[in-house]
Amino acid sequence: MASKKGQREEKVEELKKSVEDLKEPVKAFAERVKSAVGSEAKSFAEDAKELGKEAKKQGSKVKEGVEKASKTVKSRAKKVGATLSGKETVVKVFVEFEGRQLAVEELTARAKEAYLAENPAAEIESLELYVKPEENAAYYVVNGDASPSYRLAL
Repeated sequence: MASKKGQREEKVEELKKSVEDLKEPVKAFAERVKSAVGSEAKSFAEDAKELGKEAKKQGSKVKEGVEKASKTVKSRAKKVGATLSGKETVVKVFVEFEGRQLAVEELTARAKEAYLAENPAAEIESLELYVKPEENAAYYVVNGDASPSYRLAL
């Protein structure tokens, strides 16, 4: 057994010597890696700093753009609000043909009167008016219901 113990001790000594022989190359390799990684890390840090500056600039530009757009939207909203809250715009539509002039409001009123004369209990929810100058007539549709009798002579 002593010989096995001696063999083990010899192997341990050989391993210790191998480890000692590798210490310097490993240390030199570690220094090279540390140097390379250090310079890369420094480069990355500089790049990150530059990117941070650019992001800050772009953020300022975006903020300015948003503020400008906000002012524009507020200004336009005021104009629309003033228009909507003010007086209604008066619109009159006329149909002119063969030297005659017909007001759409008048035709609309005549169509309502004619329909209600035939249907006194009815309620008009929608009214569509079709003016056909070539027939010297206007046709109307009430609540989606059409009839040949729904005709106005022009």
